[in-house]
Order: sequence, then C-alpha cells, then structure tokens
Amino acid sequence: MPTTFVLDSSTLAAFNEMHENDETVFDILNKWYDEDAIRFCDLVKDECRAAFHSEKIAVWVSPAYRGIRSKVQLAFSDCSAVLEEVPELLDDDQDESEAQGLRTMALALKLSREQPDDVVVVSAETIILEDRCSIPDACSALNLKCISPADFLAMP
Repeated sequence: MPTTFVLDSSTLAAFNEMHENDETVFDILNKWYDEDAIRFCDLVKDECRAAFHSEKIAVWVSPAYRGIRSKVQLAFSDCSAVLEEVPELLDDDQDESEAQGLRTMALALKLSREQPDDVVVVSAETIILEDRCSIPDACSALNLKCISPADFLAMP
C-alpha cells in the first residue's frame, strides 16, 4: 500500500517559507497530492488560511482540502483514543474541537489503523505551549512515524 502523509499546520507554514527560496516546493506537494498521498484535517486548513491569507500556501490549501475532505472525517472517538494515550497533547485551557495538533494526531492514528506502517506524520513543530507536548513527541508515544517537511520534500 502506498504511504499516506498527514500534514500539520507547522508543515504548511514551513512549505510556505521554503517556497520563497525554492519554486519546486509546490511541484512536489502537488505531485504527492495528485498521487492521493496527502491528508490534513480541517483545522490545519483553517489555521493556514487565517495565518497566510493570500499567500501561495493559503491559495493551495482550500482546493486541496476539498479534494480530500471525505477521506479525513473524524469522530469524537478518534480524538478520545489519542487523548487516552497522550493527554498532554491538549492544552489545559483548550477545547478539543479547536486543537489542531489533537485532530492531526487523531487523523494519523485512524489512518494507521486502516493501513499499518504506511502512515507518516509530517511536522515542523518545535515550539509549543508549556503544558502541551509536540506533534513529534505525540508520534513517538503513539508509535507513528514522523518526518520533517524537508525530509518529506526529499522523498523519491
């Protein structure tokens, strides 16, 4: 089975920044999208659009999300399963419905149950709030593969 890459908000921000120096970023991103290998949750799309307005990544993310929307639906139980294993993924004062990191990890865990060993989370997250673990740390706790945006772009 082909690999599915689950992107978080920090990854889309990194792609937008990398694009300033490298025009091939979106060629590679579109290649993986065309191969149906990219997934991200609705909150990733929303955060990207809010943060980057009319920049290239914000223009790319909405139509890309429309193309994968039916494949990234999450239930409350998906988020609950992640919180049972990694409760520190949710900020103490954050509602589950607003937690991009939690929803990204719920999507990755759900997909990994459907296709074990073929799901890779892509994250550039390093700076987090004091009371929350990072997406790469959550991946370790959930035994999910995690790579950087640069490693994703270097994939064959």
